[in-house]
Formats: sequence, structure tokens, C-alpha cells
Amino acid sequence: MRYAIYFTPNPETLLWQKLCSWLGWNPLSGMTCTHPSFPEITPDRFHEITRKPRKYGPHATLKAPFHLRQNTSV
Repeated sequence: MRYAIYFTPNPETLLWQKLCSWLGWNPLSGMTCTHPSFPEITPDRFHEITRKPRKYGPHATLKAPFHLRQNTSV
């Protein structure tokens, strides 16, 4: 089994709201969010380039996935 350590902002914070807007999706509510608009990027393109990160929701990886040493438990 693999483990990882992630940081996820508190859902009641402005940071959470901004990250959900950036991704276009709030994973807790299951609702879509309006992306910010940029004159250089069309809304369709912005939606396309955030497709893969949207799957995982707002988070930061602190320790990439790893296996525990043999005879070690969580």
C-alpha cells in the first residue's frame, strides 16, 4: 500500500474558494465554479488546461506517494 501527505485548505477560507474557482470545480459540494477570466485565454481553453488537476481538487503534495518500510505500520 502507498501513502502520501497532502495539504488541503480549510473549505471555509478564501484560499479554498479561489482554488476551486481556478479549477472550475468544488469537490466538496460537487458543484462547478466559474473560472477566472483572462484576456489571453479563452474560457474553453482555460477549462481544457485545468481538466486533469480538476480531478484531484485543491491540494498541495507535501510528500509524494511512498511505501512504508517492511514491518512498519501507520
